[in-house]
Amino acid sequence: MKIAIVGATGATGLCLVQQAVDAGHEVVAVMRNVSKLTIQHENLKAVEGSIFSVDSLVSHFTGCDAVMSCLGSETWRHVKFYSDSIKVIIEALNKAQVSRFVVMTSWGTSTRGGDRSPFMLEWVIKPTFLRSILKDMSRLEKCLEDSHDINYTVVRPPILKDDPVTKDEFKVEIDRQYVPGLGYPKINRADVARFMLDSLKTDTYDKKMVAIAL
Repeated sequence: MKIAIVGATGATGLCLVQQAVDAGHEVVAVMRNVSKLTIQHENLKAVEGSIFSVDSLVSHFTGCDAVMSCLGSETWRHVKFYSDSIKVIIEALNKAQVSRFVVMTSWGTSTRGGDRSPFMLEWVIKPTFLRSILKDMSRLEKCLEDSHDINYTVVRPPILKDDPVTKDEFKVEIDRQYVPGLGYPKINRADVARFMLDSLKTDTYDKKMVAIAL
């Protein structure tokens, strides 16, 4: 496949880029500064683009089979990064005629009644330092739900850590904001990237919000 990746220079994005090129995919890594990409591979092309400019994304998305996002906010307060950027990305996807889109958000984004997160996340973390980020991620997810032309998969992981990729089987909950019975665990960024790539091989997660854990 030919895949465009935004957020390619972040910790999870780098895992996704490396795994994608190692799997034989042709990867277009879209970033503000191409010099920040530390990976070199014959299947990889680094290009400059802004996630806040439709015109700068369309040419890079055109001809791709899928676009994937590991974008993350650099701030914790008054966050609008996710909801602002997804509107641009959706417009660029439509103009480039690419429908498949996979994006990483987080456990705890859902505002639906009856879908409470684990205690620590719901009553300690969500109301405090992650409040603004999770609310804006929720707005991103709503934008995708409302965009009928986008065949999205939203991947919701718990706390991220930097251990190597595993071959462990994923625990999955579709259209829920967490995986019950596990507390509030950690997951390797590399395994999140593995799940994102695997989601391109199946229609099981098409137009779904998917909470994952190991």
